[in-house]
Amino acid sequence: LTTPPRAHRAEPHNTSTPPLHTHTSTSYTQTPVTRRQLRHSLRMVDPTAVVSVTAFMLIGPILVLLNKYLLDSTNFAYPMFLSGLGLAFAGVVAHTAHALGYLRLSNEVEVRLYDLHFWIVKVLPVGTMQAATLATGNAQYLHSGVGIIQMLKAVTPLIVSIVAFVLLRERPSQRVVMTLIAISVGTAMTAGGDKTLTGMGLFLAMMSSLTEAVRLVLTQFLLQDLKFGVWEGQLFLAPAGVLCLGLAALFMEVPTIMAKGDFQIIADNKLAFLMAAALGLGVHIVTGYVIKATSSVTLKVLAQARNAGLIFCGVLMYNEHITGIQYLGYLITCIAFYYYTRYKMEDGAKPKEKDTKPPQTV
Repeated sequence: LTTPPRAHRAEPHNTSTPPLHTHTSTSYTQTPVTRRQLRHSLRMVDPTAVVSVTAFMLIGPILVLLNKYLLDSTNFAYPMFLSGLGLAFAGVVAHTAHALGYLRLSNEVEVRLYDLHFWIVKVLPVGTMQAATLATGNAQYLHSGVGIIQMLKAVTPLIVSIVAFVLLRERPSQRVVMTLIAISVGTAMTAGGDKTLTGMGLFLAMMSSLTEAVRLVLTQFLLQDLKFGVWEGQLFLAPAGVLCLGLAALFMEVPTIMAKGDFQIIADNKLAFLMAAALGLGVHIVTGYVIKATSSVTLKVLAQARNAGLIFCGVLMYNEHITGIQYLGYLITCIAFYYYTRYKMEDGAKPKEKDTKPPQTV
């Protein structure tokens, strides 16, 4: 007789207490869980990626504006000599680091470093194209504004695809071809809307994109068997580029520099020239770290965003006039470039999927 009352008295206590206990425990543990999730999210952010991306977005534009200043404002109109100084600085730093033991190479790469045939047949062609890209890229600032130069760089994927088709017989997919057509239309609108663009400026822009495309294709074709890191690339390619630019500048620019006494410009602005050389090396190093910390696709997207920022720098700092047609053309080009990168990445993954299929038996 006493059991039911006890059970009856316990039921209200049990039915009322658990909701109160559940509610208070939930409200008590809710904040600590959120904090743990926040701390976990912060731990997931790679500091190397943040630093490298920030440096990539800053060093490149600073170098562009500094080269524009040296070539235009100081009247040191010698783009090959200026580009050679940057490559020479990179080569000296890389080889000094290797000689002091800070840059260690694999046995395969170490052997190649002293292989003259490898240097002539494989390294020199790539280094020559790199030198030509730097020289023509710097020469543009003597004939064009900062904004239009950045806009015309968007045509590089089209030229890369053409060069890859001619040299490597790579056939892009139909949707990639459509994005390349859109890039062509956008670039044509951008160039046609600029009334200050000269024939020489357009020629240098196309040559810079062409030599960059050839460099990329030659790197894929000639150096695909070696896994060059950021510093290894400077160890090999910088001396080859210095050799090419040094010979070209020796015959085409040095006589004029000596006749006009323009070496004094370097002496008067030695800190600016030294900074330009260091930033040139910094661009290559940071680019490699961005690819390592993120991906090559992220690098391309960041490069487009950086170019857009330089366009507005040209408008604000040099009073460059960008028309509505140019903005529209550049917008079309950027959208097409995004889909070009996406489709190329998807198409590149297709052969791997096919390779995973088991072979058919007869």
